[in-house]
Amino acid sequence: MHTGKVEILGIDGVGEGKSVLITDDFISTGSTLVMAAKYLKSQVVEKLYVAVTHHLVIPGVQERLSKCGIDELFITDTV
Repeated sequence: MHTGKVEILGIDGVGEGKSVLITDDFISTGSTLVMAAKYLKSQVVEKLYVAVTHHLVIPGVQERLSKCGIDELFITDTV
């Protein structure tokens, strides 16, 4: 069952001064990625990198992503 609810219970090994890479298959609304980025930045992660295969480019998503603390966003397109 898909509820659309995102909940972060914790991430082991993340802390101040660390660099983190998030990988994902695609970005649609960006909600999961934005929530993860904000959580990681609240843990005083120094650099946050994100690599995704596809970005659906839905209006408003890019603005949300640019404000959530991601330092570098890498997107490929295999289509």
